[in-house]
Amino acid sequence: MSTVTARSAIRQALSCVGFQQLTVSRTAQALTVPRTAVQAVCQVQGDSVRFRIDGADPTSTVGIVLDDSDLIEINGASDLENFQVILDDAATDADIVCQYFG
Repeated sequence: MSTVTARSAIRQALSCVGFQQLTVSRTAQALTVPRTAVQAVCQVQGDSVRFRIDGADPTSTVGIVLDDSDLIEINGASDLENFQVILDDAATDADIVCQYFG
């Protein structure tokens, strides 16, 4: 298992403000971020996915790959709002499960 971290330099005491399980499809999808969230810890469950946080849509062949059981920590409201995920080209079934903090 590997860990990928996308950071916006937030370090403070946070409380859990939400949870989401998203079934990843062949269309780029954004997270449904709780209004007060400033951080998320997400895990991929199933096949590989690709993500981007630069505001552009990932595709099945373009984006950073996360494999089954990989974790990503997303910090900052902007990165949370810009995060998008899609199934990797060879993938058939994946979820991304996120715990939100604020």
